[in-house]
Parts: sequence; C-alpha cells; structure tokens
Amino acid sequence: MFEKYKLFVLLIVFGWISAGISNAQQSGSCGENLKWNFDSSTGKLEISGKGNMEEGSMPWSNFKSTIHSLSLEDGITSISQRAFQECRVLKNLNIPNSVTYIGSLAFADCDELESVNIPNALTRIKEGVFASCESLKSVNIPNSVTIIEMTAFAQCIGLKSVVIPNSVTYIGDIAFKDCIGLTSVVISNSVTHIGNLAFRGCTGLTSVTIPGSVITLGVGVFYKCENLSEINIDTGNQYYSSINGVVYNKEKTTLIKCPEGKEGSLIIPNSVNTIENGALSQCVGLLSVTIPNSVTKIEPFAFGGCIGLQEIINHAITPQEDDKIFSNVDKTKCVLRVPENSLAEYRNAEGWKEFERIEGIK
Repeated sequence: MFEKYKLFVLLIVFGWISAGISNAQQSGSCGENLKWNFDSSTGKLEISGKGNMEEGSMPWSNFKSTIHSLSLEDGITSISQRAFQECRVLKNLNIPNSVTYIGSLAFADCDELESVNIPNALTRIKEGVFASCESLKSVNIPNSVTIIEMTAFAQCIGLKSVVIPNSVTYIGDIAFKDCIGLTSVVISNSVTHIGNLAFRGCTGLTSVTIPGSVITLGVGVFYKCENLSEINIDTGNQYYSSINGVVYNKEKTTLIKCPEGKEGSLIIPNSVNTIENGALSQCVGLLSVTIPNSVTKIEPFAFGGCIGLQEIINHAITPQEDDKIFSNVDKTKCVLRVPENSLAEYRNAEGWKEFERIEGIK
C-alpha cells in the first residue's frame, strides 16, 4: 500500500513539473530589438532581430535542458554573459558575422557542442566562453581576434588541435587548461603574452614551439603536461631560448623549464647560474641530472616530484642550500655525487644532507 502511495505522489510531482515546463513562456524579448522563440517539438531556439542582447538575459532558462539547436539571425550584434550556459544538449551552433561581442561563460558547459564558428568581427574571446564544452572537437579562431581571455577553452577535453592566428597577441591564464585531447597547438608569431598555467594539464601535447614574438611566459604554462618532451623556442626570440627542448632565458643563464615528458639524462650547460622554482618539477622520467659549477642558486621545488631520479651530479663547490629543492625526490635511492673536497659541506647542508648516499667525485 505504501509503495502505491509513493508512486502516486511521484506521478503528481512529475505532472506538476511537466505542466510547469509546458506552461512556461516559450517566446518573448531578449533585447530592445530582439525576440526569441522556442519550439519544444524540435528543441530549436530562434533569436531574431537586430542589435544587442540584453545583458544577463536568459529568458529561455526553463528550456535550457532541451535546447538541441540554436538559430541566431544575422543582425544580432552581441550575446550576453551566460546566455546559453548549461544548454547541455545543444549540438548545432552558427554564430553570424554580425556578432561583435560574446559575454563571459556564454556557452560554458554545453556538453554536446561539437564545433563552433567564431564570427570574424569578434576581437576578444571572453572569460570561459566555451569552458567545459567537453564534446568540442574543433574551433576556428578568426584573424579578427586579438585576445583570448582566461579559461576561454578550459576543460574542452575533446578539442584535438588549435591554431592561434597571427592577430592574437594575448593568451590568458588557464585559457586551455585540462584540454587533455589536445595534441597540436600552433602559436603564431604575433603572440606576446602566454599566461599562467595557460596549457596546464594538456596531457596530449608532445611538442610545442614558442614563437619569436613572445615576451612573457607565465608561471607553469605547461604544468602537468606529462607527455610534453620538447618546448622549442624560435631562435629569433629576444627573451627566451631552448636547448634540446629545455627552456632558458636568452642568455642561457637561467634554466626556466624542463618539459615534464623529458626522459633519460639532462646536462645543464656551464652558462647557467640559476635554476628557477619548479624548473624540473614533475619530470618523472629523468634519471640523471648534471649541475655545473656555475650554478649558484637553485630555487625551491626546482626538482619537485622527480621521482625517477637515480643520480644527481653537482659540480658546485659550495652547496646551493634550500630545504625544498628536492621535494618528493626519493633520497634513499638517488645517488648524490659532489666534489670530493666538499663532501662534509653537502652532508651538513639544507636540501642535500637528507641524501643517504653522497659520493665524492674528482
């Protein structure tokens, strides 16, 4: 009897919800000169008229879980912030070239959206516009775009390749974060700034080239890119350089980043005097590292997470002290080899004394 009662209550609740959706307004205005209409039988949302969409407008929110396709009439000039966020079954999207502005998060969390054409009048891809569009496989960024803001394509796990056109000058923080399917990125020779963690967690990348135009590489641009074995810097770059896929400053006095997919041994050149914070972090495939006598400073976490290290050869007479240099390095298995006359100093130095095997070299 109780089970029948529960079923009866559920049927009533479901009826209320269904009635609420069916009775919800299916058309109206979404801007001074814009109208919208939703056809529940086809799942198609049409927006017509000319001009800007009202900011914050999402009058079709009651139907967002059933919007399969979207038609935007040529003449619409803006799409408001979060306008179509969480339209999770939206598959077909054509944005007319009349659109010059798309607000933040406008198409975020559209799980089934597979492709999108960005209008050629757009100059800025705003924060999180296509974030977490997990089925997005391709995107065409036109030559009108100059700025890609933070999280613009973050967690687009289906995205396979991206070409940054030669109009773009700025790639924001975490712009392509966790795009795990991304295997190819072409960065044109117009980009001057690549933000912090811009390609963090893009585990499909194996090689990338930084053009000569880049002035600023943010912190951890390729952090958690575990299969990336080469970061090549164009020889015309005035601020950065690379040797065998490892990034240094132009003068090669500072080691900035060894890609996390680097395997085997690394011999740091004699020109280097500083190894930056996190420079070799998470390089789990590195087995041996040779540090020249020229290195006087090793910053915290420089070797953090290098769990595969079997040997470190440090030619520096004086230990570069910091207790966080070798965070999560197995100091019971990794052999430390240092100048024979400096053995006593290393055995008492912060960051080095924890190694169980410290051997002298001549």
